[in-house]
Amino acid sequence: MIELTPEQRRAVEQGEPVRVVDPTTHGAYVVVRAEVFEGIANASQPPAQGTAPDIAPNILRSMQAYWRELPELLKTRRNQGKWVAYHGEERVGVGADDVSLIRELLRRAVPEDAYYLATIRPREVPPWEPEEVEPLGDQHLEDS
Repeated sequence: MIELTPEQRRAVEQGEPVRVVDPTTHGAYVVVRAEVFEGIANASQPPAQGTAPDIAPNILRSMQAYWRELPELLKTRRNQGKWVAYHGEERVGVGADDVSLIRELLRRAVPEDAYYLATIRPREVPPWEPEEVEPLGDQHLEDS
């Protein structure tokens, strides 16, 4: 296990990468927070087949985690109407508003295309699923 110096720890906590060199091989490495690395690693993966192509892969992954946990979140009555943030599979937090959650995401240096914010409420159709729309039939729209 490698221990960071206090200076390295501060830099990583502020979202800055820390460059280190192996004294034996002289190989260079970069130390970043795990969340930052996961965001970078996941961004390089193509979206799963059959998913919405207009949703960034990391946002989609975060959305799917929210939808998997939504039934459990709804069991706690005090959660309803609150905000929740997901980064990948991780629930970042639940809050009364989105501002505190966004601050936490920024503190963790989570990129904009790697998280999902939502209000906790019952929903029928996930946003990445196609939604069936009733045809208008013989109705015509008139210009005003």
